[in-house]
Amino acid sequence: MSNAEVIRILNDLVGNLDLSFKQREALSWAIAKLTK
Repeated sequence: MSNAEVIRILNDLVGNLDLSFKQREALSWAIAKLTK
């Protein structure tokens, strides 16, 4: 599985979760850090 695939899957997951804006932001930030 490529990094791009993982990012896409995680972003889909985040989008499907009922998260607050802050939680979404934190997750996106964590995903970006992990995939650098």
